[in-house]
Amino acid sequence: MSRSHRDDHAGPENSSPEHSPAGTMRVRGVDPRDTTWEQDDVRYRVHFWDRAVNSADEYEVTGVDVDEVLAWATRHAAEHGVTYTLWVLVPEAFGHGPGLIRLAGVAGDPFGDG
Repeated sequence: MSRSHRDDHAGPENSSPEHSPAGTMRVRGVDPRDTTWEQDDVRYRVHFWDRAVNSADEYEVTGVDVDEVLAWATRHAAEHGVTYTLWVLVPEAFGHGPGLIRLAGVAGDPFGDG
């Protein structure tokens, strides 16, 4: 795939703070040529946390985009009175086996205090 690139948007001199409910988000232009691969067909993992009974239900979701997974996870969590974490499954990274990268939801220990 060929992508066009504009050198005038990249770099920290063009970064700007954006405010979100979670705090200050830093936004800066990047050079898209600094990555070596992309994967469009991803597998998501959604873990639902029932803090009342310290239990979890985990699911793998494929065949849809992240906005559809977020909508399903949000709806499922609301219907069942639980919280969730949405992950993307990375099959192999950094010389290790499969791993998860958190995209949304509960960070850290879902059963911890807080």
